[in-house]
Amino acid sequence: MTKHRDALSDAMYQYSKDSTSISLKGTKLQSKIQDCFEKGFTQTEFQNKLQRWIVGDQQSFLVVENPYFQQMMLYINKHIIFKSADTISQTVNRDFEIAKADVYALIKKNTSKISFTTDIWTSPDNVAYTAVTAHFIDKNWKLKCILVDFLQIVEPICGDRKSLILGICTDNASNNEVFIQELINSGYLESPECHHRCFAHVLDLAAQDAHQEIKTSIETLREGIKLLQCCPASMEQLKKIMGESFLEPILDVATRWNSTFDMLVTSLKMRGPLVQILDQLYMEKKIPDVPSAGDWDDLTELVHFFQPFKQATMECSSNKYQTLSYVIPWYNVLLDHCENAVSAANASQMRLDKYFNVSNNHCVVAVVLDPRHKLEFYDDENQNAQENAFQKEKIKKANPKRICRVPQSKWLDAIRASRVFKKKKLTPTLQLEEYLNIPVVDPRQDPLEWWKRHESDFPLLAKMARDYLAIPVTSASSEHAFSKARHLITDSRTRLSDQTIRASICLENWQRGEIWRRFPKDGDLE
Repeated sequence: MTKHRDALSDAMYQYSKDSTSISLKGTKLQSKIQDCFEKGFTQTEFQNKLQRWIVGDQQSFLVVENPYFQQMMLYINKHIIFKSADTISQTVNRDFEIAKADVYALIKKNTSKISFTTDIWTSPDNVAYTAVTAHFIDKNWKLKCILVDFLQIVEPICGDRKSLILGICTDNASNNEVFIQELINSGYLESPECHHRCFAHVLDLAAQDAHQEIKTSIETLREGIKLLQCCPASMEQLKKIMGESFLEPILDVATRWNSTFDMLVTSLKMRGPLVQILDQLYMEKKIPDVPSAGDWDDLTELVHFFQPFKQATMECSSNKYQTLSYVIPWYNVLLDHCENAVSAANASQMRLDKYFNVSNNHCVVAVVLDPRHKLEFYDDENQNAQENAFQKEKIKKANPKRICRVPQSKWLDAIRASRVFKKKKLTPTLQLEEYLNIPVVDPRQDPLEWWKRHESDFPLLAKMARDYLAIPVTSASSEHAFSKARHLITDSRTRLSDQTIRASICLENWQRGEIWRRFPKDGDLE
């Protein structure tokens, strides 16, 4: 009894400390709640916030008719009037049409070129959907990623904006090649160079090739973990062995190399206890085989080999910052890594070599226009070729009326002889030379912030930077829309109309990114 009392006292003391902490952390929340009560309740404001929550959290429209939900809300305010689920659905679709017009108008007002990503996803009820995202850098040098649409059937791109489409990023499926060629034939894209293969998908293919080299070792571990997760007694025994350091074994998705990487990392961290449990299951004839010591060594080497692939995938899959200038550096890093790695790297190197050879000049332009790289990234042997390619193929496109007439083999010497000029009258060639003569900036520097400060110094190059640095290197933003759709379209929720699905997914993206602001900011809900 005394021990129980002391334990209870300690728990209450800890709770009082935590409560104080929560109270302090919740000061902002309490202030928001108090402000709401002081301003007074309005039915319109309640409906707006309710709909924002339903759309943002992929809640069922039927939640508004749930008696427990209604009781909870009426406890807070007895004057609440609840709309029906059908009314909520109609309002969501109405707001989508209003928001779509606003979002499309925002895209049309943009003065820089636009790049897109697209991908296809099949829902649990076997319906195919396509997500299309637009990427551009606005006049304030902020990278924008907007879900343009989420459709069961792809609609044509607006014809009067053809000239603003710079690139489209897709995975390497063969049907995308046909899709891109059709866009070129229709005049929406200038050339195959505008097609960017999803870098994350290339890395996935390279990693899958490496998997094949030690496929048996991975499958043996996978089967063991699969059975372990279905055996509560063995799992409890594993917990006892590991104690406070217990880790939940991860079962990978065989077609996703990064999930296999996570499975291997976790398994290696708990190798000793895991081997003990798997050996016991093997002795009980519950699994056909266990990883040998040699298998574990191979898996350890594979994790070390995959580490830069994992880092490259994560770094290049963000839509919060520009990523195109990372492609060539990462290709080189990974190819060098493959040359010095284990035999499993041979297959990966062949895959990387294949796609590195088809990486287009857009990647070169992006590296040069990244003030952290410029031409210092290239070695002396290739530097002149890269300078000439950039000068000939890209600077002219930025301002076709101003064509450099200096012979390509002599252009640097000619520029050096003409160092006195006014910046406002810089030709494309002079702007490039002036830009390249400035030292590269700190790797931690945001290249878009740098261009924002130097836009007036290099207006033509800045225009190019806004175009090219907005090109995404992965289709992760489209896949992000699918991850949201998986919460909306489930096995128990398959009767939503295509239009309602479209409206819900798009509105969620637009309100989360504060692209459309009919509702209050997220801060109002904190």
